[in-house]
Amino acid sequence: MRERVGTRGSKTSHGRPISPGEFSTLRSAVDGDEQTGAPGDSVTDYYVGKGVRSIGAPNCKSGTGVAEFKKPMGISFDKSGNMFVADTENNRVQVLKKSGTFSHIIGAGKQGSGKGELNNPTDSVVDSQGFLYVVDSGNNRLCVFTTQGKFVRTIGREGKGEGEFMNPRKICATKDNYFIVSDSDNNRVQIFDSRGNFLRIIGGSDNAPEGQLRQPVGVTCDSHGLIYITQMKPASIKVYAFDGGYIGQFGKEGKGKGELLGPSDVTVDASGGIIVSEWGNCRISIFDERGHYHGKYGKRGKKYGEFDGPCCVELNQEGRLVVVDTWNHRIQIL
Repeated sequence: MRERVGTRGSKTSHGRPISPGEFSTLRSAVDGDEQTGAPGDSVTDYYVGKGVRSIGAPNCKSGTGVAEFKKPMGISFDKSGNMFVADTENNRVQVLKKSGTFSHIIGAGKQGSGKGELNNPTDSVVDSQGFLYVVDSGNNRLCVFTTQGKFVRTIGREGKGEGEFMNPRKICATKDNYFIVSDSDNNRVQIFDSRGNFLRIIGGSDNAPEGQLRQPVGVTCDSHGLIYITQMKPASIKVYAFDGGYIGQFGKEGKGKGELLGPSDVTVDASGGIIVSEWGNCRISIFDERGHYHGKYGKRGKKYGEFDGPCCVELNQEGRLVVVDTWNHRIQIL
């Protein structure tokens, strides 16, 4: 039996439990059919959906006001369901209440490298103690804040050594507050303990060729402690044990069924279903716990349920899919 290390912490643990039977229903609903995302279609209904909801400036325009975004790239949730949106090109994290209304801003709101300043933040996660870890990608570090926005400390710096980063992109946390960070331009994923100390590298050059990573971006772990990583080139999802051992991969580059183009993020639901956002194909692809393809949702566009460069996918407390629709400068709740 595999050791249970933890879930993706606040980024997935709040989704409602989904039974294997329900996941089978999802399979039959979407298998082989491209969904447009109109309210009332099967996939939207599956994720609680009472219609698609969009948060952002009108007409998919970028903005600098509250609840407006400029190329957002990540989202996470705390135990109360508050949303923390990495508002990337506005150099801030916006905090939205569970209802979707604006709460407050974290970060100085201008590009910088000082204490509490951010430079193109791309993702975040809230740990079990209520601290927010922000991937401060442009500064090649993690910034730690309270969820109310008080700066605490930084972790890491630019470089290729242990605990250093080159274009970090995504982060997740286990229930034991281990942090897993995709270190994209270093072609690896790094794991840190709850104090920010470096623990190990996953997918580095000391692996056999099949276990090495190239441009890893999205990262998550399931209830068994398996780590799922989206790789850009060649496109695939790679699976590792928490100790770094390579297990396998699924998906290949392309536009067809079960193929991936620019897989930008991954999340796992309570039944083990694997949900992948595809930047290049502008859709969400769904696989079972064994990596078998079971359908897709969405297409390129600006309508509700359509996407332009989706960069992050999560499940909220109600079990609804939340997609960061980057080039449409909005958040969609399906």
